[in-house]
Amino acid sequence: MRAAPLLLAAIALAGCGGTATGNTAGVDNAAVENATAPAAETKGWAELFAMPANDALAIFEKLSFRPGAYEEMGGMMMSHGAPISLADTATGKKNVLTFNASGDARQLSGVSFDVVIEDEAQGEASRKRAIDSLSTALRVAGLDGEAVVKAALAKDATPTTGKVAGANYAVLRKDARTTINFTKQTN
Repeated sequence: MRAAPLLLAAIALAGCGGTATGNTAGVDNAAVENATAPAAETKGWAELFAMPANDALAIFEKLSFRPGAYEEMGGMMMSHGAPISLADTATGKKNVLTFNASGDARQLSGVSFDVVIEDEAQGEASRKRAIDSLSTALRVAGLDGEAVVKAALAKDATPTTGKVAGANYAVLRKDARTTINFTKQTN
């Protein structure tokens, strides 16, 4: 018990840090960190779809989307990721984000993100987490589509199609599922 007051004093002093007048070390460190921010994984969808399929899937693995094995299913190559929980939900309901990819033996031709929100009590938080996760991943990967993701996951969103730099996109909605597909543009 005698150590408790000393521990509290040490914690209080540790929180009293700060930068002394004239000390710019913190500012300098922040500048160095910003200058050394990692470069994007790709220069966009066109580059992602041109690289070997396993290299493209490795990017999504690095971004924690947990892609599954890239194997033949129904005449094409596919990878189905493990579902990522978006919230603690009521028993029997799920709010999850899942990554999927398809293509041929050499390259991907499509990437999709399925967002399933069955527990509307956690719907708003789940949509926000999915938007944040996907937006960050697209940005880090160097892929256009953050605005598409945000619009697609709005509660009142409707199915739509369009183009972003280097890819076509389609947003599909059915019941509790929203699927955001990005596919290789063809000439």
